[in-house]
Amino acid sequence: MGEGELKKATLGDYIEYPITGCDSEGDIAIARRYSLFFEFRLALITRFPGLYIPPLPAKKVTGNKEEFTKQERKHFLGLFLLECTQLKYVAQSAEL
Repeated sequence: MGEGELKKATLGDYIEYPITGCDSEGDIAIARRYSLFFEFRLALITRFPGLYIPPLPAKKVTGNKEEFTKQERKHFLGLFLLECTQLKYVAQSAEL
């Protein structure tokens, strides 16, 4: 995962985290904000009730644009994605 990038928006600024990798269809290079990771995890919990779904870093209401917070969140989002790809039921799901 690359560095988080601050994006300006009408309803407030947010951080987008770049994601790179590859799958059976080729290379992947996208950027997603924290809220989409949260929605993704919620979709996995709904689809696979009772099975382990890796945790996400805690959401912060204030200070989420500070450099330390961005680095910490980037690290834990990377671990979240790595764990997801190592769980066969998640790695082969339509959501991923």
